[in-house]
Amino acid sequence: MTEPDDKASECRADDGGGVGRATVVVSGLTLVSRFTGLVRDAVLAATLGLSVWADIFFLAFLVPNLFRRLFGEGALTSAFIPAYTRLYGLDARRAAGFAGSVLAWTAGVTAVIAAVGVVALLIAGSWVAASSRASEALRLAAWMLPYMPLVCLVAMLGGLLQARGVFAPAAAAPILLNAAMISAALLAGALSFGASGVAFALALSVLVAGVLQLLWMVVASSRRGLVARPSAASGPEVGSMAWRMLPMAGGLAVFQVNALLDHVIAFVLSPPDAGVTTVGWLPGGVAYPIETGSVAALQWSQRLYQFPLGVFGIAVATAAFPALARAASDPRAFGGVLRRGLGLSLWLTLPASVGLALVAEPLVALIYERGAFDGAATARVALLLLAYGSAVWAYSLTHVLTRACYALDRPTWPLRVMAATVPLNLVLNLTLIWPLGAVGLAWSTAAAAVVQALGLALVLRRRGGLGMAGTATRVVVASVVMGVVVWLLDQRLAEASALVRVAGAVGVGMAVYALASWPLGLMRLLASQRTG
Repeated sequence: MTEPDDKASECRADDGGGVGRATVVVSGLTLVSRFTGLVRDAVLAATLGLSVWADIFFLAFLVPNLFRRLFGEGALTSAFIPAYTRLYGLDARRAAGFAGSVLAWTAGVTAVIAAVGVVALLIAGSWVAASSRASEALRLAAWMLPYMPLVCLVAMLGGLLQARGVFAPAAAAPILLNAAMISAALLAGALSFGASGVAFALALSVLVAGVLQLLWMVVASSRRGLVARPSAASGPEVGSMAWRMLPMAGGLAVFQVNALLDHVIAFVLSPPDAGVTTVGWLPGGVAYPIETGSVAALQWSQRLYQFPLGVFGIAVATAAFPALARAASDPRAFGGVLRRGLGLSLWLTLPASVGLALVAEPLVALIYERGAFDGAATARVALLLLAYGSAVWAYSLTHVLTRACYALDRPTWPLRVMAATVPLNLVLNLTLIWPLGAVGLAWSTAAAAVVQALGLALVLRRRGGLGMAGTATRVVVASVVMGVVVWLLDQRLAEASALVRVAGAVGVGMAVYALASWPLGLMRLLASQRTG
């Protein structure tokens, strides 16, 4: 077993303070990744706009992404990190053999799933009308599904590195996907491929990016000597991990169902072309409640609210998970790490929710409004961003709380809470789309996210308490102060350019929030949570 050569790229999260340092590493690289993601989205928006082919591509891309989140970045890594951490504390060689066995098992299982999935998608595509939206979406999804086993291995190697306190390589890997998709969109546009050609070029770039990401992570992990040949002796540990993974996969599947519902409903209940105004398979000539291009509009808005969620919320959860796993056997230490993670998460993401609500329209205009993406598209996406963005804090807390349950080896707790939100989300979806259109889908998702976060907090509170009331109250006060100042400023800048409005809101908002946090004792309170 060799130690990492590049100490600057390491960040060990052994305690509460380590969580803060690891968050800085993950947040910094995630910030770069999100910025390249914004460039990617701006290029795609200018090329595809809110067109039918934008809907087709993003619906198809949901399929490999669903499996990636379910297996690669979800259940597999969540089950692997605590198991590997425990083994490493006992025997480093045994842990390396376990890692090799899990990687081999992951490669085999996900490759079989991808192969079966491609065949199923192609067969399903042959059952629907040729060249219809559904057939094209299924064909594109079949093209991109081989990305799933590649990115699952990327996520597993990232989880292995994170378990050893090395966060930089995994946080940087998404930059390769963004670069590949930007290059494909620009090249396809320069060659005048048309919207359909751009969509298929993007699908190919996803596969290329998967190969590049895997090579990147193989190099990052191999130089640290953390993986050994698969060992038969690791069989019991792998089997035990697989059993623990099942309820985790169930919980994540429920979460992904909520996310998938928005896009599927938007696709099915929007007109297939400009000449159709009523839903043919519903009696009474019911008009389509959702506009064409809403799948793409949902995607563009989600990308914007996921920016602060990834830079702050998911970064905190990622950094906290190994520390939570290490502290799982000590209730006091575990509570300290969890409170610090939740405090940091809320402190960073509640003002993001407020800020997104205040500058939704100028932000969308600044990032997307060019080429095929016009002012009407900006207005549509801004309304969606307002709805989704209102719950950034809830999405963030859910990530931390879910990982806390996994660290305690209680994977069924998130499953039960998330399962309860599926019918809620579906009922809200099917109710709100009629008066609100696609915006109703976003508000439904936000409401379900709040219920999930509160439900998980209640479950963990009953198992030892969280003690977060003081922190939450102070964060709310600081966020309200920031929101009032930013709103007054934006009223003064109403006639200014989108760049000036967004820059003013971000700059002034950050300064006011920092100043408001200081007398409220948030800096000191969060720092004191290191020891609980």
